[in-house]
Amino acid sequence: MGNLILVDGNSIGYAANSVRELKQNGRQVQAIFFSLKMIKSAVAEFGDQFDELKVLWDTPAKWRYDIFPEYKGKRDDSPEKRASRKAYKEQTPLIRKALSLLGIEQIIAKNEEADDLAAAIVHNRKPGQKILLVSGDRDWLQLVGPDVSWYDPREEGRLIMAHDFQSKTGFANPVLFSQAKAVLGDSSDNINGVEGVGEKTVQLIFEHWGSIPKFIAAAQAHGKPFEKEDLAPELSRPRKKLNEFAFGPGLDVFKRNMQLMNLLSKRHRSTEILDKSVSAKSALDIDAFVDFCHEFAFLSITKKADDWRQAFEKFASNNTK
Repeated sequence: MGNLILVDGNSIGYAANSVRELKQNGRQVQAIFFSLKMIKSAVAEFGDQFDELKVLWDTPAKWRYDIFPEYKGKRDDSPEKRASRKAYKEQTPLIRKALSLLGIEQIIAKNEEADDLAAAIVHNRKPGQKILLVSGDRDWLQLVGPDVSWYDPREEGRLIMAHDFQSKTGFANPVLFSQAKAVLGDSSDNINGVEGVGEKTVQLIFEHWGSIPKFIAAAQAHGKPFEKEDLAPELSRPRKKLNEFAFGPGLDVFKRNMQLMNLLSKRHRSTEILDKSVSAKSALDIDAFVDFCHEFAFLSITKKADDWRQAFEKFASNNTK
């Protein structure tokens, strides 16, 4: 297996759906058009460094709902958001069809999200194999390492590598980034964080104890809530919240969120997720792809069909037609 580009299908698709509305024959088509453009932009910039391209798709992760029934609930349910989600859902099969015509491999795994698939692939890669993660989902930043980079095609220059991880994320490494996410929660997935503990306090914990587990261990070894004199001066203001975290319900919230959000877990390092994954890969058919794009009046694509063929043929399983 050569160097690999992994694309987060739904992250890119949702972002594409929000660029600006495009319609053809009364049907919204912006998610299709801009998904293709974003993926091609990543290939144009990095494709010569990689040998394979795979798009990963979500399936409902029942195990997360079992842990936290409110997972992904209470999202913005305004009429505009409902309409946007509906429009994207209607376009998703067509995005997959277009990718299939380009010969791009697409992968799902039952009861797993694209995050889980990406984590399993990264953790089980061969030594020295390089991986580029193409996603707007910052959860995937947990997977950045010496041979693994993260790229957000929505923003120019949004490439994060191991050597600049701290300068671009504010966290020393992906392990601390993962712990911080578990403390702070994720409103986009309706995951509440530890009440009263924000990023500034998390950074103070890292500065003084090194990690969240070390902070919890120190607090429990102390055996009782911290008094003012037990802590450095800069920790006196958040002392009450630190005590509530270590000795109150915040600890359970953190542990639950690590189960929900941590992509560095033993589960993700095993081959369990890969063993149940299903891959679909069709031959590159540039003529059928051009016909598809003509149907939706994607003229900027059809006028440069040869550019699209050249961009994707190295990742396809066949010679072009």
